[in-house]
Amino acid sequence: MKMDHHCPWVNNCVGANNQKHFVLFVGYTALLSGYAMVLLVLRLMATLNEPRLFLTTHSHGPQEPVSMLYMFLLLFEALLFGLFTSAMFCEQLSSILTDQTGIERLKNDYAPPRRSAVQNLSETFGRPCSLLWLLPTPVTFNGLTWWDILPTEHEV
Repeated sequence: MKMDHHCPWVNNCVGANNQKHFVLFVGYTALLSGYAMVLLVLRLMATLNEPRLFLTTHSHGPQEPVSMLYMFLLLFEALLFGLFTSAMFCEQLSSILTDQTGIERLKNDYAPPRRSAVQNLSETFGRPCSLLWLLPTPVTFNGLTWWDILPTEHEV
């Protein structure tokens, strides 16, 4: 139901039963990438303000120039993952708010019913609205899961 796309990261199709978990995954990954970039920029600024930090050697480890190389590589990786996951997060939120999957948008053959943003978010993150939306908990609708409200039989 509501299949959006197949994601190689999670090796599964993203749809009604796991879209909440996928949105949280890409959202928290983007957030942590941003946090890593902030920490790296602060470290770089501290190193540039205090040049002796760059020239010191440690008796048990490599010199600071190697550490700077690692920091630049980590900054590049954080920027790359941050941009990609931020784009995926925004695309998924757009799909949820418009109640139209990526496949439906490409086919342009589905006119979603007019509902409020809170109703569309509740369909993906569960009802009622709560702080559990921010945690990777099972999606429930007033105590029922997707499997409970499916109109057809299914295998477990």
